[in-house]
Amino acid sequence: MSFIDAVLELRAPKVDQEKGLIFWILNIIPGLGTTIAAFMTGDDDNKIIGIIQIVLIFVSWVPAVGQFIFVCNWVFSIFWGFLMFSEAQGKSHARGPRGNNGKHKGAGRGKGRGNGHH
Repeated sequence: MSFIDAVLELRAPKVDQEKGLIFWILNIIPGLGTTIAAFMTGDDDNKIIGIIQIVLIFVSWVPAVGQFIFVCNWVFSIFWGFLMFSEAQGKSHARGPRGNNGKHKGAGRGKGRGNGHH
């Protein structure tokens, strides 16, 4: 695996539930939360992602393109922090809303179909 695969697979560091919000907040500074979480979990791919984000902060001083690079880096960092947070809370894109206990299996069907009400 490589850090590029980690990005393409949205594979953020797996952190404990209590720490998810902390790392998300730390990612306001691009790469800080990712780097710390990656070192704590031993995730080499995310170590590289976090370090690249931190280095890109300094590239933001380049005239003309620096501000664009900084904004893209910052948005990615906030998104990556959100992934850490949501995975720490036990949420997954495939599972749907938390706490539904499987009651929404018919979600996405049209109104009134299959329930006898027309």
